[in-house]
Amino acid sequence: MMRGNKKDISDDKRESVVHLHYFCGHKQADVAHELGISLRSVQSILCQHRRAALGNPTPPTYRVRGRPRILQVTDVDFLVALVQRTPDIYLYEMQTELREEALESRLFFIFGLLNVFTQVSRVAVQRDEEARTQFEIYMTQNYNADQLVFVDEAARNRNASKRGWWLD
Repeated sequence: MMRGNKKDISDDKRESVVHLHYFCGHKQADVAHELGISLRSVQSILCQHRRAALGNPTPPTYRVRGRPRILQVTDVDFLVALVQRTPDIYLYEMQTELREEALESRLFFIFGLLNVFTQVSRVAVQRDEEARTQFEIYMTQNYNADQLVFVDEAARNRNASKRGWWLD
């Protein structure tokens, strides 16, 4: 019988607890004193015995605590499948997809969920601090600020061509 990480009490002693309390009529405190175990252990053993006698050896499901979930498990599964299908999807597009499935959600819930699954924020694979420093030194020595144009590659996805300014 699995007992978790409680003090190991032999099966004979457990049977003695049940026998002394139910059949001999001893109080729980007296049983604990006679057998040299704690009162809480006696109570726990008797509780387990009652549950087993009723045909329910495991404790009942307790009330869920805390704030009710905004997104259910099926919503989360839907979002994960959506991200796996189209990895470059925007948050507002995910929200639209959820609305089409008759699920109302807010962007920060989706963002928080994706942050947990590390789908939103990732460190760049090409990140090299030494190479970056050398590049900054080279650029400051050879170019003026008005000669530079910057392009954000992170914004390039399947919607970039729809905006009308992206060139392949």
